[in-house]
Amino acid sequence: MNDMLRLFIQIAPERLDRIEGAAARGDLAALDREVRKISVAADQLASSSLRECARRIERASASGDFTQIKRDLESLRAAVRSLDALTTGQAAAS
Repeated sequence: MNDMLRLFIQIAPERLDRIEGAAARGDLAALDREVRKISVAADQLASSSLRECARRIERASASGDFTQIKRDLESLRAAVRSLDALTTGQAAAS
């Protein structure tokens, strides 16, 4: 689980940037693809905060609400930072 979490933390910034770029371009297909990947990872990591953020973005995307997508993307970034802090804390405790 720790290896999976560390891998997620490594690739998350790029994935979040892709979501942000897709939202900026209005590319709902790309946005949905990237958010789905976050959602799958959230399920694998059993992270309810990531899962909920991803689902909110999916709902906002379905309605074309780009303002809400941007707000939810910030929440998603915060959830990733929290996980990153958790892994950093684990590494420091080892």
